[in-house]
Amino acid sequence: MLASELHSSKSASDIVADRDNNQSTFAQRTLVARFAMNKSHPPTVEVVRKPVLNVMGMLAKLGTSRVAVGGLEDPDLAMLGGIATRDASSAAVLLYSSQDSQAAPPDARTAVSLTLANLPPAMAAGKGAAAALFLLDDAHGNALAAWEAQGRPLFPSAADFAQMRAASEIAMAPGYPKPLDRLRHAADDGSSAATDSIAMRTPAVALLHVCAQQGTPPPPANVSVHVTPTPGTTLVKWQDSSRCVATFIIERSTEKDGTYQRVNGVDTVWLSFIHAGGPAARAPGCYRVRTKDYWGAVSAPSPAACTPAAAAPAPKWRLGAQATSTQLATNLPATCQEVLYRDPSSQDGDYILQCSPADTAFDVFCAGMNGTDGGPREYLTLPAGTDLNFAEYLCGEECQAANPGDSTVRSVFAKIRINPCTLFVDIQDYTFASSTGRVTHVDSGNGAVTIYTEQPFGTAGSCEGGSGSGPGGEGGAVGKGNVDVRGTPFTINTTWVPHGAQAFGSSKRVGDGHKSVDISGGGYCGLCEYSNGLSPRRLTQTVLQQTSRRAGMNTTTPRASPRCSSTRRAGLHLRHPLRLPRRATARTCRGGGQTAAAARTWRQSRRRAATSRRRTSRRAIGAARTASSLTAGT
Repeated sequence: MLASELHSSKSASDIVADRDNNQSTFAQRTLVARFAMNKSHPPTVEVVRKPVLNVMGMLAKLGTSRVAVGGLEDPDLAMLGGIATRDASSAAVLLYSSQDSQAAPPDARTAVSLTLANLPPAMAAGKGAAAALFLLDDAHGNALAAWEAQGRPLFPSAADFAQMRAASEIAMAPGYPKPLDRLRHAADDGSSAATDSIAMRTPAVALLHVCAQQGTPPPPANVSVHVTPTPGTTLVKWQDSSRCVATFIIERSTEKDGTYQRVNGVDTVWLSFIHAGGPAARAPGCYRVRTKDYWGAVSAPSPAACTPAAAAPAPKWRLGAQATSTQLATNLPATCQEVLYRDPSSQDGDYILQCSPADTAFDVFCAGMNGTDGGPREYLTLPAGTDLNFAEYLCGEECQAANPGDSTVRSVFAKIRINPCTLFVDIQDYTFASSTGRVTHVDSGNGAVTIYTEQPFGTAGSCEGGSGSGPGGEGGAVGKGNVDVRGTPFTINTTWVPHGAQAFGSSKRVGDGHKSVDISGGGYCGLCEYSNGLSPRRLTQTVLQQTSRRAGMNTTTPRASPRCSSTRRAGLHLRHPLRLPRRATARTCRGGGQTAAAARTWRQSRRRAATSRRRTSRRAIGAARTASSLTAGT
C-alpha cells in the first residue's frame, strides 16, 4: 500500500463500504482498478494498472540466478529489503522500503548506497554497460494519486482515464539510463565494482538494472490489435525478448503503408498499450511497435497490425453489402449505438437495422457516430421530395402588422428521428430540417417575448382566427403541413386533432396506402396536431400490418385517415366557442392552446352567459306564474 492510500481522505474500509463504483476501484485486492462505466453507451468496464501490478513488472526484470544481498542487518535499515540476481549479460537489485501500514512524511527520503560487486565479465570497464533505475512510490507509477487528484470520480472521463494510465506506467528515474562506468570504482579486493546512491521514500520500490551493451535491438514480434467495447479505444499487444528496454514506441497510421506517428506520450516497458485516441481513433488504422534500449538505439519497426475494420470486408449490415435473408435475420444490429459497438470506426451514413428477428429490416441513417451531439441517433430518410414533409405556422396580415419583420415559419424535413424499435418519431428534432421565417409572440400577461423559428414535424397552425366553417374545416387563415413516407417501408398510423384557442383544422389522406397526409390548422391561436399534442408519434411498417411485430402482440392494423375533429367530451353542447376579444387573447398559445389567464377569461364569460340565461328563464317563469295567479284571483 502506497502512502497516498494511507493518507487518503477515506480509509480503505470507507472506500469498500461506499457502494457507488467503489468495489471496482483501488480498494479491492486486485491487480487493476476496475471502473464499471454504467452511464456510457454502451456500458463498459475500464481498467487501470495498480501499483501492485507494477511491482510484478519490476520483478520480471530480475535475472535467472539469485545472489545474496548484504548490509540489510543495519537496524537503521529495518524498513528495507532486497532481492538481487545476475546472469551472463545483466544484473539487477530490487529494493523495497516498507513499514507495514505506516508511511513516512511525503518529503522524507532514505538515502541508500548500493554497491554491485562481482559483475559479469561482459560488464567490464570500457565495454559500454549501462544502468537504469526504475522507481515506484507516491510520485512514480501510481495511478491512485492521479485518481485522488481528480477528486475520486466514480465515472471518470476519457481524459481522466488517459491521465491515470499515463501515471500508472513504471517510471524511469531522472538521469537514467546512464553509463555504468560513471558508477565504477575499485573494490576492496581490487575487483571492479559499481556504487549508486538512491533516495527512497517509504513505502517505495526501486529497481537498479544493469545491462551489458548489445547491438541494435530486434523489432518486437506478433503485434496484435484488438478493438475494445469503448468507442475510440484500441488495445495493442506484442512480444519482445529484449531485457534492456528503456521504452517501447507505439506508432499508428491510417494506412498500412502510410506515415506512422507515435501515440504513446509516456514511456512504457509493458508489452501492451491502450490507445484511447478519441474520434480520430475510430477510423480504421494500423499499429507497429519499436524497441528503444538503454543506449538510445531504436529497433526497426515490427510488422504492422491493423484494426479489423481496416482489413475486414464491409459488414453485412452496411448498405450496399450483399447479404442473404438468413444473415439479415440474424446478424443485423438493432440501433446505431450497436453499429458503433460492433465497429468503432463506423462513420455517419446509411445502415440496415433490425430490432429483433420478428421485425423487418429497414434502412436508417446513423448520425452522431463520432460521439458529438449526444452520440449515435437514428434517422429515417424521407425521399418524397422537398415540397413535401413540411410544417407551417402562418404569419398573416395581423401577425405582420403587429411585427413587420415576421413571416410564416416553414420547416422542411429531409430526415426524421425515429426509434427503430418502438417506431416513435421525435417531431421536434430539426437536425435534418431547413427552416425559414419568424413569428414573435408577446404574452399579454407578463409581456414575455418568444420568437419561433421552427415548426414541429407533422403540425400546422396560425394565430389569425377563423370560423372553421370552410369546406376543409378552415374558414380562416391557416397554416399547412404534410407528412409523406412514400419510398419507405412505413405507413402513417396516427390521428390529428385541433388544439388551442378557437382551434380548427383538417387532415386529409392523399392517395392510397396511408402513406401521405395533408394537414391544415389555425385558430386564435391554434394548431392541427397529433392527438396527444406535441409528443412523439408512432409509424407502422407496411409489412407488419399482416403479422404481429412480436409473439403475443396483436396484429397492427392501419387506421383510416381521420378528419381533424373536436376533442371535447360527449355531453357538452358542441359548437364553435365564442371568439374572445382580441386584446384578451394570449399571443403565446401557439402549440399549447390558451394561457391560463385567457382560458379563465373564456370560462368566466361562458359561465356569466349561462347564469344570465338561467336568471332570465326563472324570471320569465315567475312572471308567468304571477300572471296566472292574478288571473285566477279576478
